[in-house]
Amino acid sequence: MQAPNAHEERHTMHTTTKLGTIVVISLLLGGCSFFGGDSSDAAASASASAAASPVFQAKEVSPITAAELDKPQTDPGLNVEITLQAAGYNPAGTGSVIYVLVKNLNEAALPTDALTVHLEGANPITEGTIGLDLPLGSGAAANLQYAFDAPTSALSNARFTIGNIIYQGDLTNV
Repeated sequence: MQAPNAHEERHTMHTTTKLGTIVVISLLLGGCSFFGGDSSDAAASASASAAASPVFQAKEVSPITAAELDKPQTDPGLNVEITLQAAGYNPAGTGSVIYVLVKNLNEAALPTDALTVHLEGANPITEGTIGLDLPLGSGAAANLQYAFDAPTSALSNARFTIGNIIYQGDLTNV
């Protein structure tokens, strides 16, 4: 075996340096996307999943009067099922409380401000009210209670509206 001459030695060293530089640059560029650099596939996937997330949409509908106070009612405007559970004295303060079960039938979460409540002849009060404090997820249900400054006796002939459902009659007899 012959010893390499000076020209061959420089050529081999030059080729090795080029290869080493190419490998280092490739690793550095590849490492950017590995450690969270912008990747067009990841960005496209994230925007596609964000676009596919359902968004809550309320519909304007005429209110529906519940035929039976103790049966679940479907609100077509909010797409929720509401069940009047009970009504009576407010244990957290003065006035009265109306208890309802609300089930979200939407594919999107029900926003906290989607449900409006009204008891004719009374004002809402905060002591004793437990409304939605977080969005109600798809298919989820929550027990809610709404307090009013009306005496319990006023609930025997009341008109209570929640969303697009009207409950009218003796709310204490549910």
